[in-house]
Amino acid sequence: MSSTLTRNTDLGFEPQTARANLVAFLLDQGVVSQEQFTKWTDNWRTPIDIDAARKTLEQSAVIPRDQIDALLEVSRAENSRRAAASDEAFAWATAAMMANIHAPFHGIPYQTDSEPPQPRCDVSPCRVSGASFALLELHTLACEETAPARGIADDLAELARQLHHLAPQVANLQNAIDLENQRDAELAKRLRIAEAPWNDCITVLRIVEPLANLIDGLTARVRDRLSSNELRLARPGTRGRPKNWALTALWQHLAKSGFSHREIAELVPDNNLIRGDEARIDRVRKRVAEPDCRSLRPGIPDRVSPSNQDGTTGPGGK
Repeated sequence: MSSTLTRNTDLGFEPQTARANLVAFLLDQGVVSQEQFTKWTDNWRTPIDIDAARKTLEQSAVIPRDQIDALLEVSRAENSRRAAASDEAFAWATAAMMANIHAPFHGIPYQTDSEPPQPRCDVSPCRVSGASFALLELHTLACEETAPARGIADDLAELARQLHHLAPQVANLQNAIDLENQRDAELAKRLRIAEAPWNDCITVLRIVEPLANLIDGLTARVRDRLSSNELRLARPGTRGRPKNWALTALWQHLAKSGFSHREIAELVPDNNLIRGDEARIDRVRKRVAEPDCRSLRPGIPDRVSPSNQDGTTGPGGK
């Protein structure tokens, strides 16, 4: 996975800073010990021992022997992927592991005949949940930022934009062709002339705008394959300031889990040059109040009192 977040020129915040702050918060909350987290990061770079894995699988007799080779091939591919991963991809992978420790405790409850009920966290609002889902939101954006669907959607959007911009030129061409068609019609009354291509030209030119509209529709369908609202709702090439959907989503994750506006501004700082405390808090307050931009959310929403969110600290507990 190549997760660099380089194509987004203006997210409105620094994703690496937000990632580091959120991971640090979860470590501080004791979601996992620093020792265990360090062990995870070390193991992530350690190749899977294929021979040892084969021996274990053969001795367990759980997986049929004819399926073991296919399973081990997946492990070999994972070894290659991790060996080739950049430090940035490694940082995102370990952040996702951290986020996935507690987030499932706030998912949709489930139970099967062979498994006990899914563990639940009864803390509400749960700040660990908010930080975990914010990290997952960031990780989703990082994974999809270089996804083929994102590039295809951007290229389709650019193609449609160029076709839409041809409208004045197409209109001028149609007018010129209409005039020439009229001249030929008058000339044909007196002389025998070759059939002109004007009608065919008009037919082709009339395709341009419908084609642009069709590509717009295809672009939307391709974007719908993405999960991150930052990428799904993107409109490259359009005028106006960036909407910064991801920033709004991160702040909403934290606000809905009990963080105060002040804490949010410190945990996920934006890139706005106006740095006064009141200005920062006001920006958080306004974004949090916008329609829900989160790409993913807990199965059971937290219960948060709006009166808690303007304080210097948020509610206690996880």
